[in-house]
Amino acid sequence: MTNVEIGFLARRRFRESSRELTQLLVLGFGISFILMGVGAYKYFIVIGAWDALWKAAMWGGVAALLVTLIVPYFWLLPERVLRKFGNWVGHGLMKIILVAVYYGLIWPVGAIMRSRRGTHPLYAWGAQPTEGMEGWHGKTLPYDVANEAGSGNLGLYKVLLFFVRQGHFLLLPVLIVLISLGVALFFLQTSALAPFIYTLF
Repeated sequence: MTNVEIGFLARRRFRESSRELTQLLVLGFGISFILMGVGAYKYFIVIGAWDALWKAAMWGGVAALLVTLIVPYFWLLPERVLRKFGNWVGHGLMKIILVAVYYGLIWPVGAIMRSRRGTHPLYAWGAQPTEGMEGWHGKTLPYDVANEAGSGNLGLYKVLLFFVRQGHFLLLPVLIVLISLGVALFFLQTSALAPFIYTLF
């Protein structure tokens, strides 16, 4: 290996270890501050019969903070367990959400469009349709949209504009919901708090 490759690999290992350390610190600080905050609030402000438990939670938060500052890699196993659990919960919830979006939004929109427009398809073919295809009719695109679609330069704004120009207003909520879910999933996967966010999601 050359010196450039060795340097690249060393920088890559450093970035990965620093990212892992950041995730562990976020988890440790989060758990310790939650334990300290809730324990102190319940122990000092709320009068109740569980004072010993809340005092123990408060001191447990202090101990977790010290462990995070001294040995942050202590949180490596809990972080992996929480991440696996969060991924499992998140995948299950996303399946439920996508089924609900399909049957609550996409399927009714399709049924409404079929009832209003008949059996005509939403898309058109450039070539002749196969014989016996029911409901086919030709549809031309505006020149600028057709050219930009062919060149691969089709942004989100132009996609929305295409739906509006073609009169497919019912498909806009479907598109917006699916884009929002995709963006949320993208940012949740890269977060150190993904296990907690998945359970709230």
